[in-house]
Amino acid sequence: MAGAVFIRVKVEGTSALTAKLGLVGNVVRLGVGYATYNMARTIKSTARAVVPVVKGDLQRGIEATKLGVYDWVVTASSIAGGADREYAPYVEHGTYKMAARPFMAPGVEAGRRAALENLAAVAASIERL
Repeated sequence: MAGAVFIRVKVEGTSALTAKLGLVGNVVRLGVGYATYNMARTIKSTARAVVPVVKGDLQRGIEATKLGVYDWVVTASSIAGGADREYAPYVEHGTYKMAARPFMAPGVEAGRRAALENLAAVAASIERL
């Protein structure tokens, strides 16, 4: 009877690969976390800078709130800013009597650009690992 055939397969460097993959995970977690925070902060600051101001209620009512690790919401409410009635959507979108004066849309566009820059930096950091 003939002898058995054995083939040995050995992969070396798995410890280094595992460590590098762990670094990638850390870079992604931190980078995406910062990108979402910075996007919300940029939307808020841009919207506050361009919103039409009469008494400042709507401007004060633009807030960014963290909901989760990578989850933020930016809201605009004249009531939250101290007004007795809500008029944020009428300013943003206009009415049949008043032209729109968007403030959140420019904020979202600025936030989108900021997030893309931050995510490009994350990708560059991963490539350097």
